[in-house]
Amino acid sequence: MRTKKDFLKFFRAEILPEIQKMEKEYFGRPSIDHPLRREEWNNIIDAMVTDRELPKHAIEWSCPW
Repeated sequence: MRTKKDFLKFFRAEILPEIQKMEKEYFGRPSIDHPLRREEWNNIIDAMVTDRELPKHAIEWSCPW
């Protein structure tokens, strides 16, 4: 995975469903927790850059939420 487009596709397929599940459990209905999504976005990018799964400049990718 080398591009933001690839990472976004991965995030939406693998990470976002779990976040949405947590949001629904917390709010009791579908809702969007923007801070939670941004935090997860940044944490996963951080981890993947550290593990060299993403390029270093990925740290600068803006979160779509």
